[in-house]
Amino acid sequence: MNTKPLPSSFRRRAAQSLLLGTCLFTVLCTATAQQPTHPFYLQAALGPAIAKDVKVREWAGTTPGSKVKLDPGIHLGLVGGCNATRWLAFEIETGIIANNVDRIGPDAPDAALAHVPLLANVVLKYETESSRVIPYLGVGAGGDSSVLAVDDSLGVDGSDSDLVFACQAMAGVRFRLRDNMSLGAGYKFFHAKSPTWEVRRSASDIRLGRAIVHTFGVVFNWSF
Repeated sequence: MNTKPLPSSFRRRAAQSLLLGTCLFTVLCTATAQQPTHPFYLQAALGPAIAKDVKVREWAGTTPGSKVKLDPGIHLGLVGGCNATRWLAFEIETGIIANNVDRIGPDAPDAALAHVPLLANVVLKYETESSRVIPYLGVGAGGDSSVLAVDDSLGVDGSDSDLVFACQAMAGVRFRLRDNMSLGAGYKFFHAKSPTWEVRRSASDIRLGRAIVHTFGVVFNWSF
């Protein structure tokens, strides 16, 4: 019985498919081997928040371009995460960053500026079953509810919020306390776009420039 040889193009495609399948199988086996024992985690961070000066873009009775100087404040971060592998995690984060206003130009109003973010994070880390030290870094993006509260100052009395785009970068290190618990320290660079507020008793809308906040915190992680 005579058989014709397979076309060279068919053999080439079959070889490529076999190579691709082998690569995918290898990646799958590697990823499965690296699956963490505790795939989900909750995390909390608490510490100071150092906000950069913010520029006034619009505020009745205040010179545009004036600087809003902010006192050191506080940061509380709450995270729910999923360990995709031992070196990659995905998170949803919220919390609050709050700073009192020290001065707006020459004035010292009774006011505060706060941020309530809702961010999706991607985190890279180095963690093995035997590692006691877990360094990590990551980035995140999403929305921020920027809140301005003014107590009868500069012709304004009230509060308002505006939803703007926000992003952040982070780095830190945790130290394993138990198999599913760790404690450490972290830093975040937080950036939010320019918000606009409609506060009652104000002659016009209030607009400030972008917000940049450096947060530092003690980080507690519990995985399950």
